[in-house]
Amino acid sequence: MELLCACAEILASFVESILILSTMSVASGSKYSTRKIIRITAFFAALSTLYLMFMNSLSAFSFLTPIGTMLFSIFIVGKIVSDGKVLLRATSCVLALFVIQSIDYILIIGVTFPLGNPRELFYDFLEPGIIRIIYLVIDKVCDILLYLWIKKHLTKLSGIRNRIMAFLLMCITLAYGTMQYLIAMVLHGDFIQLQGAAIISFFVLLCFIFILFFSMIVVTVSEKEKATNQMLANLNQNMEKNYYILNENIISNAQTMHDFHHHLSVVDALAKRGDVGSITEYIHSVLTISVTPAQLSHSGNNVIDAVINAKLSEAKQKQIDVDYEVRVEDLSSFEQADICAILSNQIENAFEACEKVENGRKVQIDIRQQEGFVLFKVANRVTADPFLNNKNLASTKLDSTVAHGFGLKNIQDIAQKYNGSLKNEYSEGCFISTVLICSHTI
Repeated sequence: MELLCACAEILASFVESILILSTMSVASGSKYSTRKIIRITAFFAALSTLYLMFMNSLSAFSFLTPIGTMLFSIFIVGKIVSDGKVLLRATSCVLALFVIQSIDYILIIGVTFPLGNPRELFYDFLEPGIIRIIYLVIDKVCDILLYLWIKKHLTKLSGIRNRIMAFLLMCITLAYGTMQYLIAMVLHGDFIQLQGAAIISFFVLLCFIFILFFSMIVVTVSEKEKATNQMLANLNQNMEKNYYILNENIISNAQTMHDFHHHLSVVDALAKRGDVGSITEYIHSVLTISVTPAQLSHSGNNVIDAVINAKLSEAKQKQIDVDYEVRVEDLSSFEQADICAILSNQIENAFEACEKVENGRKVQIDIRQQEGFVLFKVANRVTADPFLNNKNLASTKLDSTVAHGFGLKNIQDIAQKYNGSLKNEYSEGCFISTVLICSHTI
């Protein structure tokens, strides 16, 4: 039994070393192939296990064991297997050690507390024996499963800024020290010491709440920046398409003027010959030529013109009849990317619904400005009331790999940004999206 217990302890220490080094390697980025990293990790995990066995035999210096493990992992193993920064290696290493030992204590206290005196039963789990072996097996299986679950997220640690990571490392280190202090108080402390431990615990919880709050702010700012970049990309795309359409229109007009010059030359030649009949016949032949002028928006706002003109080109391909009316004066008080996002999304959703209509595909766009208020109204034919089976108008697009523009939630956020509103309704076979925004200067 003693040999079995000793082997279980060694294997448990080896598994812990493997998990700590693997966490650090994955988070920091490895230099070598997976197969080579596994061999290197196993070798250094074996060395770390020998160190743990040696330090545990010196009970007077057992408090130095985790410190030596961290220094060995961060500055020796980490430097060999990874190109990551020391700060990143340290954070991932301390985090792994903290989580592993937290699971150790949670399992022990979670089992012993309901069964009686935790202090007495705690020692039963520490003494060599079958209970200790069963506990180690369950404990290490939990460690491995947790590692496998969060492994794919470890690489995201490298994206954290240095200041935040340094603060995170400080808090994790503090939490680790507090955890060790609390365990010591549970086993050997008196009431006054437990009060001190409680105060420290409250401080650590406050630090973690601050980290969570700060992280949420960072994530929110990042998401807003991402949304803004997407809106700007959408705006640039529409502007580019609009300039292309305008260029085609200019070329078409130039060709028409060139042909008109030739027509006048022919009429002039026939007039000089006095051939009135031929002139009349030629003029009639010219008039029968179908010349459809390009339908372009010239509202005076480059963004609105770019969006509508780009969508008109798309509507022609999809056989959608588009009527529009734009009456705006000055939209300089609004961010142009927001104007683009609102209108683009409204028209895109209208086109998507119209494509399901077999006959009579039609979209009506009405944009009006009165003083500091701007109204965007887009109506389109639909096959049925969209609210019947989809109350919240959730997206039904199946291809998640394609960027579908901005959803209704984004339009609503932009409307609220300008103290406005978004209203969606169904009336007489049409779906109507109405967005009202107002200038902050009102």
